[in-house]
Amino acid sequence: MPGYLVVAIVICCALLLVLFVYNLLVKRYRAVRERLQEKYPNPLFVEFSANYMGSTDQSLMSLRGNGILVFDQNEMHFEMLAPTRTITIPYEAITGISTPRVFMGRSKLGKNLVVEYVGKNGEQVKSGWIVCNLDKAVELLGEKKAS
Repeated sequence: MPGYLVVAIVICCALLLVLFVYNLLVKRYRAVRERLQEKYPNPLFVEFSANYMGSTDQSLMSLRGNGILVFDQNEMHFEMLAPTRTITIPYEAITGISTPRVFMGRSKLGKNLVVEYVGKNGEQVKSGWIVCNLDKAVELLGEKKAS
């Protein structure tokens, strides 16, 4: 079998794999978006492309990922697309909000939204996201934290 034919077959298989994974992620995104729209019909803030940067209650090797971040009247909620991960933080548990450029040794071009809160076991936890509308997110969280 000629070498170029083998290369062509490998490239086709790789493209099919990429299309398959992309299709799975699109289906997962739609399902998560619909579920969150039902659960939070009147959100104060929605970031459909939030990039999760990790949490201090996990190791430094914790997974990053994209997902949907929603602020409603009582809590903030994040659902990662892949792997499946959900974080719900009641506003009364929030103890601090910051916007550092680096969080847990990770950075991108902009600042991170870092929320410090009391976790389920009573420990202080920090979780970070990159969001497009950082100023609005910080303003809303500040208002909810103060009330």
